[in-house]
Amino acid sequence: MMGAVTTRAPLLPPTEKPRIIVEHPDFYVVHKPALWLTHPVRARVDVPDLLTFMQAETGETDLAPPHRLDRETSGAQLLTRDSDAARTFFTLFKTHLVGKTYLAIVHGEPEWDRRTLDAPLGDLGLGGANKIQIRQAVVPDGKPAVTDFRVVGRRAGHALIECYPRSGRLHQIRAHLAHLGLPMVGDKIYGRDPQVFLDFMEQGQTPELTARLGLPRQALHAARIAFPWAGAQMAVEVPLAPDLVAYWEGLGGEVSGRLVWTPPLQAALRVTPLLKQRPSPARGEGQKRASALAFFLLPHTKQKNAERQGRRALKAHGPDTTWKIQPSRPPTQLWNIVKQAPSPPFAQRQR
Repeated sequence: MMGAVTTRAPLLPPTEKPRIIVEHPDFYVVHKPALWLTHPVRARVDVPDLLTFMQAETGETDLAPPHRLDRETSGAQLLTRDSDAARTFFTLFKTHLVGKTYLAIVHGEPEWDRRTLDAPLGDLGLGGANKIQIRQAVVPDGKPAVTDFRVVGRRAGHALIECYPRSGRLHQIRAHLAHLGLPMVGDKIYGRDPQVFLDFMEQGQTPELTARLGLPRQALHAARIAFPWAGAQMAVEVPLAPDLVAYWEGLGGEVSGRLVWTPPLQAALRVTPLLKQRPSPARGEGQKRASALAFFLLPHTKQKNAERQGRRALKAHGPDTTWKIQPSRPPTQLWNIVKQAPSPPFAQRQR
């Protein structure tokens, strides 16, 4: 079976390269384009992978992915930069402190605006109409799986849906959407045509297959990832991939629904300091600002040094200074600190 996979018709090559969204001393958040693997796979040496690409681009051989996006899924992918960060993210994922939000384009227009589906998932099993061994489905003896859904737009028999999985089951979003009668556009396993995946395995991604699917990949995008780090809550947002924006806009017609969705033009990092206790009333405003700045500016292993650096920066620029954090492009400097007009802590990658 493995030999057959490597000799079948080649897959479509990616049209984009990965790009760094956030560069932190402990980790990167990278936009993984569709049709890139997260890490190398022996069975598909002809398919590029994000990890190998980033190791070559940065010269950092210790990079590692604490989670994995499917080859056909685009969006936010974390890469740790050292073993300490890798262990910390392992704990964060294990204790469910990392939240991931996805955007999906589906066939159908649900009547509801918000819905939470609590339905156990497990192997459907071969037989009957199912000929795909890895297909998951809602089954009585499955593992608990909960997904929150929010419709952000309806157009021409389709819907753009925000998906927040509270658990991490195999194919959870795709299987839950299929269970709701909302198959994802381009999905070869859970889509409307059960024969597509088998044809794909035999022939590769042909133009005829793409025409049947609507897209050469599943319309799923990892739009946001949030996690606590060094005393702050970080939330990284990655705009919907260009091919999905083009598909959505190409549907034509008016967008209906209570929510109006406009594709964001830039990726963004939002940082909210998580202070464990209320500062003392006697504490100086400059010292409070320096402490808050230290919480999200530098790695957790250098917290005290970071606070001293924050105090020195505030002394030089004044206690009323607010800050904008700007990831540099590409990895020559880790963080740039720029004075700006008063605003909440917010970082946005320049294009």
